[in-house]
Order: sequence, then C-alpha cells, then structure tokens
Amino acid sequence: MGTDRFLTHRGPCACGAGQYIVYTCTPDHPYPTSSKWWEYDITCPACNNVYQLEMRSSQVVQIRKSDIAHKKQLWEQCRAAESDLMQRARPYLDKLEAVLEASQSVAERYRLLRSFLGLAHLPTESTFRRHLREAGTMRKWIDRNIRLGSLHKVLKFAGQQDDQLLEDIQKAEHLTHEALEPPPGELVPPGSE
Repeated sequence: MGTDRFLTHRGPCACGAGQYIVYTCTPDHPYPTSSKWWEYDITCPACNNVYQLEMRSSQVVQIRKSDIAHKKQLWEQCRAAESDLMQRARPYLDKLEAVLEASQSVAERYRLLRSFLGLAHLPTESTFRRHLREAGTMRKWIDRNIRLGSLHKVLKFAGQQDDQLLEDIQKAEHLTHEALEPPPGELVPPGSE
C-alpha cells in the first residue's frame, strides 16, 4: 500500500534561502481510517541544521533542534530518577505487596488499592483481575502499575514518613512535568498551500 500526500504548507524558511514544505499524509487504501501524519522538508541546509518542523493546532511550528535535544535529556533524567526512586521505595512496595497478598480475595485487593491508595487510574475490577492474572504475581502487577506519581500514596499507606524520599519524589514529578511540556517553537508565517 502507498501513501497519499497533500501539500499543506509551502513557504520561506527562517533565513529566506530555502523553503519549508509540509505534506499531510494518509494511507492509500480503500478502508476508512482516521490515520493521518505529516512529512516535513526543509530545503535550506542552514535552517535544516538548526530547526525541525512540527504541526501544532493545525499550524506549522519551527523548533530548534537544541531544544528537542534538551527535552530528550530531560526524559533520560526522568527515567533515571524514577528508576532510582522505585528502588529506594522497594521496602514500602514490599509492605504494600504483603498487605495485598494477605487479602482474602481479588475483590478485596481491588478495593484496598482503590480506597487506601486512591488509585483512580485503576481499571474496572474485571480488567484488574485480568491484568493481575496476566502479571502472574502481585509483585509483578505492582512493578508494572505503581509508578512515580503513586509513590507518595504508597508511603502514606505504609505509615512511613521518609522526608528525603518524599522530597525527591516531588523533584522528580516536577522534572517530569517540565519534560512533558513541548519544546518552545515559533509559528511559521503562512505560505502557499
């Protein structure tokens, strides 16, 4: 199967020596789909070394490649911080696991997670049962589902006040929010379409 490409934007690059070209792409097949993506071309070598194009709210935005690299660096820091915090929180996660394993039923485990931890992201009880069955053990389910944003609730549930760990969790959450923000970009002036 091929791809249908429609010219979405053609206009001058930042320095004016080349062009920014954007195509809207869809799969070329007879089946209905909502799949859509964009392909970008910067014909100016100088601007191509500095910028990357992106669609935001149906507008073409130029983003500095250095800002994109900075965001990737932030994500690497986030992953490292979360991994470190999950290891440091292991004793509290083990305590949670022991309480859940002592529960009489899967329904009781579900209610404990829902009420005591306030894990609003939990699926329905039947989906929780399926995910628990797929994980094989409560520990594997915890490792797959308890993440950075839930650690402070796990500490509270465990009845522990680890101030340093809580402070580091807040720092890591702040770093994550910063990494989630899209890199700054400048709107590209409208071109011919």
